Order: sequence, then C-alpha cells, then structure tokens
Amino acid sequence: MSLLEADPIYKPFNYPWAYDAWLQQQRIHWIPEEVPLADDVKDWKTKLSNVEKNLLTQIFRFFTQADIEVNNCYMRHYSNIFKPTEIRMMLASFSNMETIHIAAYSYLLDTIGMPESEYQAFLKYDAMRKKYEYMLEFEESKKHDKKHVAKTLAVFGAFTEGLQLFASFAILLNFQRFGKMKGMGQIIAWSARDETLHTNSIIMLFNTFIKENNEIWDNEFKEELYSACRTIVELEDEFIKLAFDLGDVEGLSAEEVRNYIRYVANRRLMQLGLESIYDVNDNPVPWLDEILNGVEHTNFFENRVTEYSRAATQGTWEEAFTENDTNNSSVNNLKQSAIKFILLLIIMIFLSNLASSLIAYSVGHFIIQNTYSIQDITYEETIVPLWSFRLPLLLSNFHALACGFVSSIVVSILLPKKSKELSNKMLDLTLFILKTFLTPIIPIFVLGLALKMQHDQVLSIIFKDYSIIFIIIASATYLYVFLLYGAANSFKITSWIASIGNMIPAFITAMSTMSSNATMPLSLEGSKKNVKQPDIASSVVPITASFHLVAIDTVGIGSSIAIVDYDGNCFVERNFTSNRHAESFFQILSTLFDKHNYNYDKIDHLAVVVGPGSFTGIRVGISAAQGINLATNKPLYGVSALEAQAYAISLLCANSKKNIRAIIKNAQGFYTQLFDFNLLPLSGPTAVRDPGHATSSTHMDCNLNASHAGLLVHYRLKNKQKLKEVEALYLNEPQYMKSL
Repeated sequence: MSLLEADPIYKPFNYPWAYDAWLQQQRIHWIPEEVPLADDVKDWKTKLSNVEKNLLTQIFRFFTQADIEVNNCYMRHYSNIFKPTEIRMMLASFSNMETIHIAAYSYLLDTIGMPESEYQAFLKYDAMRKKYEYMLEFEESKKHDKKHVAKTLAVFGAFTEGLQLFASFAILLNFQRFGKMKGMGQIIAWSARDETLHTNSIIMLFNTFIKENNEIWDNEFKEELYSACRTIVELEDEFIKLAFDLGDVEGLSAEEVRNYIRYVANRRLMQLGLESIYDVNDNPVPWLDEILNGVEHTNFFENRVTEYSRAATQGTWEEAFTENDTNNSSVNNLKQSAIKFILLLIIMIFLSNLASSLIAYSVGHFIIQNTYSIQDITYEETIVPLWSFRLPLLLSNFHALACGFVSSIVVSILLPKKSKELSNKMLDLTLFILKTFLTPIIPIFVLGLALKMQHDQVLSIIFKDYSIIFIIIASATYLYVFLLYGAANSFKITSWIASIGNMIPAFITAMSTMSSNATMPLSLEGSKKNVKQPDIASSVVPITASFHLVAIDTVGIGSSIAIVDYDGNCFVERNFTSNRHAESFFQILSTLFDKHNYNYDKIDHLAVVVGPGSFTGIRVGISAAQGINLATNKPLYGVSALEAQAYAISLLCANSKKNIRAIIKNAQGFYTQLFDFNLLPLSGPTAVRDPGHATSSTHMDCNLNASHAGLLVHYRLKNKQKLKEVEALYLNEPQYMKSL
C-alpha cells in the first residue's frame, strides 16, 4: 500500500495521522459570520492612518488570491495524485477550510467597504503578480512526476501555507496590539491555527511520500527545495517592500518582517529534513507571543466570546509552530540521533557488564583467597542454599529498559504541553502507589525473608561465612551506581546528590525484591567462577538460584533417587535389591534427605522415569512421584529411560556428532532407540532379543539411575526446552513387546 494506490477498504487506516488531522480540522471549524466586524469598520474610518490603510490594502489585494491558489492545489493537484481514503478526507477538509478563509477575507473587505475591483488589482503590481505566476508553475506541468509531486508538497505546504501566509499574518496581527481591527485579528488568529495544521500535515505527507519513494531524495532534489525556498523568500521580500512603500507602521518595520520570514523558513526547512540556511535563530517579533496569549476578545456590548473550539489562539507564537510541529520534528530528530543513541546504549551495556565482571573477579580472585582457608571448609557441611524463599520478580531488567525506551519515544512525539501533563500525572500516580501500597509491604517481605532464612538455619551461616562477600559486592554495586549517576549529571555536586537521593529508595527496593533473585545471585555466581581453588568455590559461595530437582527411577532391577541443584551437582542414593521397589523407595528417599539436609519444602521440580522397564517398578515410581507432586504442588515431568541413557552417553561423547543408540536390558530381552547428537529421536523404542541387531555409529551400554533422568530434565529446564508432563507410558504392555 502506498500514497499513490487506492484502498477500497475504509479501515484499518494505513495513515492514521491523516484521519487525526481531518478530525482536528472538523473540531475547529468556524464560519466568517461568527466574528463581529462593526468595530473594525469604525477603526478603518477613524483610527487608521493613511500609511496603515495602505499597508492593509496591499496585503488584502493578494491575501484572498493566495488562498484561492492554495485551494486550487488541493482540488486540482493533490486530489488527483493521492488515493488512500483517509488522505483524501484530510485534503478535502483542508480544501473546505481554505474556502472558509477565502470567504472570511472577502467578508472583511466587503464589510470595511473596499471595492470589488481590488480583487484583481494584484495583477497590476509586479511583486504580487510574480508570486501568483510562481504558484501557477506547480499546478499542471509534470503533475505525475514523483519529484514534481514532492516539490509541490514542499512549495505549497511548507513555503506557501507555512511561510508566505505567515508573513501577512504577522503584519495583520500587529494592529490589535494597539486596539485596532480586533475582528480582523480574530479571523487571522483562527486562520493561522488552520494553516499551522495544514502545514504540519502536508509536511507529514511530504515526509511519508519521500519515505515511500526514497530514490528521489538525492542531493539534486534537495538543492531544488533550497532553491524554491530562496525564491519564495526573495518574492516575499519584494512584496514586503511594496507593502511598506509608504514607510513603517507603529510597532512593526519592514526589516522585522523580512527577518521573520527567514526565521520561519529555517523552521520549515528543518521540518522537511533539510538544514537551515538563514542566520536568524530567534523570533525577531517576540510581541506576537502576547498577541496570541490574549487573542480571545469579548465584545463588551454583545457579551459574546469570539474564541472557538479548543482555544485556538491561546498559547505562545512559538507554540503555534512547535506544538503541532512536534510529531514531525521529533521523528526527524529521533532518526538523526538514533545511531548515536544505539551506540551509546551498547557502550553503556558493555561498561555495565564489564563493571559487574570486574566486581565478581575481584571478589572471587582476591578477597575470598585472603578471607577463607581451605583447611576450615568441608564441602558437604557448608554447601547450603542461600535461601529458598522466592520473592516475586516484579520486572526484569530487559523489560524495564524496553518500557523506558518506548515511553521516552511516546512522550517525545506528544505535544510539549500534553507530554508534561502526562509525565506529571504518571509521576503522581507512581508516587501514590509506592507510598500507599508498596512501601508498607516491603518491610513485611524483608521480615518474612529473614524469618524464613532463620527457620532454614541459613541466616546464621550467611552472617558467619558470607557477610564479607555480601558487603563487598553490595558496596561495589552501590559505588558503581553512584559513579553512573555522577557521570549522568556531569559530576555536578548539587544535581548528583539530588539524583542519588531520589535513587536510593528505588534501588533499595530493587535490591530487596528483584535483585535478591537476580543481581546478587549473578554477582555471587561470577565470584564463584573466579575463585582459584575449585574446592573453595563451591563451599564459600552458596547455591544462589532456587533450583532443586528430585528425580526418581524405579524401572530397572533396583531403585534410585537423585537431587540435582542449579549447577548440575547431583547427589544419589541407590538400592539394587531386586523386585523390592515399594519397600525400599521411601527408605532411600529418607536417607538421601537426611544426608544432604533436605526436605520436601525445598523441592522445585520432580522427574520420574516412565519406562520402558519393569511394569511393577514403573507403577511404584509414578505413584510415588504423583503423591509428592500432590503434596508439594511442584511440576512433575516424565522421562523415557532410553532418552535418559542417551543423554548420559552424550555427556561421555561430548565432542562427537554421531547418532546415539540407547540400549536397556530387560528380563525378556532388550529395549533400544536411536537418537541424533541433539537427543532428537530418530526412531521409536523397539524391543529386540539380541542387542547386536541394534547397531549404530555410536553404541554404549550405560548403567541407568535417577541421576541421568535428573540431569536431563535439569539440562532442558536451563535451556528452556520443552518437557512432557508425566503420563503412564508403558504401563500397558506395548505392541512391540508382543513380538518377544
């Protein structure tokens, strides 16, 4: 879909901004008769000097004709080029509004008594005729050439409606500064708002057209636009000279108007994605702010407010350009600074990770070596979970960063006033929620965590063995954050202290909620990897992630149960007494728990081998696993014995890319299944009498126990692979067994 193609379907809109512009134009509709002009007639006859009348007359002679040509461009040119419905709706509403402007200017001229001959008087003056003839160049010739279409959008949208007309607006609005021609001032103020909407929307149309036809956006075309801008400014200079031929008027000079059109030209060029070319950076007629701030006038005798719709003429003259320009300018600014922003973001992420790694390395490589002695540590006595009490993860770091980035873009493209209002409301709402709901809950979470740790006999171990590590890592983390805030504030003491003061409550909250399960464990894990002696590493630095899996295997001759922690450490108890699965199961489980200071509350995941194997053993294992599952409400996964053995073989042949044939012995024969090196099944389970018939590129016979099943589930959970819920596979005699 493009701007040059018709879409027979009304919605969804391809260009929703065009519909928004149409809607805004409808909401600010007005008609000339709403403005009382009785006082303007009196001012024309009694208050205006000959110089002022001459200036207004020169403006009026071409003012109506200029809007006629703009409307012709909408009717004859734009309507034949652009096809999407919402674009045509926007253009039609703008064209309709131009007819209102034409009628309003004519209404003003007729009311003050100017003869109709003045409507064609502009042809007698070179300065006016040249402006008229230049606009005619864009109506017919090459009207379907893409460069011509884009150039016409720029000339009429940015340089005629957005520049040429605003020079006349500035001149006409000057009169009401001195209490003259207030009705005219009201008409001009409303027209200025309409033209601002038209200008911004047509420039948006231009930018969209360029984006869809980027091949025309070359240096040659850009130079054509610069040339067109210079031409219109030069033509306007001649017109200003003619308009002020009897001299300057009270409060305004020809030189000020000439500087003003250059100021406006710079802004329009930047909206088009070009560079400014005139050395005028500030508005040379700042009094226009006051005019627009007080543009609502009430006729004292009629007691009728002439302002219409959404306070069109309130605000500053700067906002007349900036507020509605923001959508385009913000997008352009975002495009220009996107690469710098992305590079800066990548650098900051790199530096942040580098700092975290250096902290972990320093703690693990130096501090621990000087703090602990290897002779004082016994592995199985000191390896305990840091804590098993999980605090809720409110928001991950990635999602927080993404939300902040998206929010900043959304706020940047809103109108400045709306952006400030939205930001203030969001700030008030956030502070209210924090103070009213979250802040009172935080101490409860912290107290609950401490009580849980004390109950699990972890708190004393932390204070005794890990306090120094905690203090070092926390201090280094806070120092890093302080330096980061300092850099963000250019190390200006006042703003730095203020930022840190605002940051500390949020940072403490993060450390006590998210970071307890994220930042601190990662730092401790990094420290662990950097400890020189492996024996010290697993002892001094605790298991920090809440991952404890119990795996059950009863499909073979005996039974085995394993505990697997986050790091893949495995603790196994076995009983190879034949056909005594039911009697030995809970004895094995009790021995395992006692030996490793474990209980049911610490279980996070359950796994059970579901066959093939002894039918009685499978029933015992699944029943026991389901019972623990119901008691603890922890997820239970089913693992094929063949799959678990294939995983064990893959660990022994880590560098091999060959297929794996898993084989399990049974009283009646053998079970076998083929897997690739990624443990994807290449065949279904098969029963054979002679394992020699089941050859493959890699064949190993491996004694199966619960550790293999547990390590397989551990591997798949850590790598976010799909796991099956437990189901009673192989409880009924499978079809392939009948062949035996």
